[in-house]
Amino acid sequence: YYDLIVGLHPDQATRAVAEAALVKPAIVVPCCNFWSDEKLGRDELVEAVADFYRQNDVWFERTVFEFKGPKNIGLVSEPPSL
Repeated sequence: YYDLIVGLHPDQATRAVAEAALVKPAIVVPCCNFWSDEKLGRDELVEAVADFYRQNDVWFERTVFEFKGPKNIGLVSEPPSL
């Protein structure tokens, strides 16, 4: 039903937004670590999502958005089939 999934500071929906990138284009700007039980800082959290994308052949680009951080790093992605 959706052409694009956007998760700006999605909190507990971070994993769901990242998994949506398997089937739809998505943008995720992760904030709080609801990705794993490990304590992850901003950069480690973004890298964990990027690793998920690599493991699942999702094309992505890391970008720094032009709003004040520290939570201004996002991943813009397209699913493997596009």
